Amino acid sequence: MKPTASLQKQLRKGWFNFYRKEMPWPEVVFKDLFFFFKNLKLFILNGFRKKVIYCYPEFPSRNATLYKIATHLGYAITNKAPSRYDLLAHWEDKTIRRKDPFLEKRATKHKILNGEATNISKDLVDLAHHKAFGYATVVDPNTYHGKCVKKSNENAAHDGVVVECPVQHHEKGVIYQKLINNLTEDGYAEDIRVPVIGDEIPHVYLKYKPLDSRFANFRETEKDKPTQIKKTHDILSDSEIHSILHLAKAMHLDFGEMDALRHRDDGKLYVVDVNNTPTGPSHLEKKELRLAISNLSASFKKQFL
Repeated sequence: MKPTASLQKQLRKGWFNFYRKEMPWPEVVFKDLFFFFKNLKLFILNGFRKKVIYCYPEFPSRNATLYKIATHLGYAITNKAPSRYDLLAHWEDKTIRRKDPFLEKRATKHKILNGEATNISKDLVDLAHHKAFGYATVVDPNTYHGKCVKKSNENAAHDGVVVECPVQHHEKGVIYQKLINNLTEDGYAEDIRVPVIGDEIPHVYLKYKPLDSRFANFRETEKDKPTQIKKTHDILSDSEIHSILHLAKAMHLDFGEMDALRHRDDGKLYVVDVNNTPTGPSHLEKKELRLAISNLSASFKKQFL
């Protein structure tokens, strides 16, 4: 079974996987050897049976939540078409994914994880959010009065800046979102990261950023306030859980994460970002990290395997 589309033509072909085109050959050889021995170990541990998750077209990094779940459950991951596989996932780190004959053909016979989650642009997230929650995250910058956040419509740009509205010109390629007051008493901006796995939210994470880094791709250090893992119902109401799952269905998101903010002024929850190639939390204690992966894996197995 070989890919019939062009999504992997720009990747570097190894023996076991496709890799980034710019990856040096020594690194390709090293990675192939690593996955050979890892997959051999899993094959033996699984009683000489192959358990495979096939990701197409890209290979998840070792930081990806899917990679961690697969390892925990004893599944090998590959993005080079195997003779058989237990699950096919559309894994492509793009805001808008192109149609692909290879996936379209297989979608007629088998469920593809995130196979229809082809657009996670922020304007589309807001439209789905309005339907799910009954209120929007985006404002009209030409008529709105007050501060708002201007950010790229692309996913994971981390380029948000606070601007005063109304503005004279609505820039192309950006959206203007409400400025959410998500500050804690000790002055941190609190993000609520919500993993969505099928019809389940196994837990949530509370992530904290200094005020001057609230919109950045912030990397925690030991001196920063650590990420916390929380039981879902300790942070989200039944109504909010229902709305988040409604939003996920509207975005065709089978597996991913959402970034949400709790507005201290009105208590409402606002989902400001959706990610279909999640990397999960950072800087959890080892015990909490094991708990997180265990929770995620249990939900993933129940929902998809």
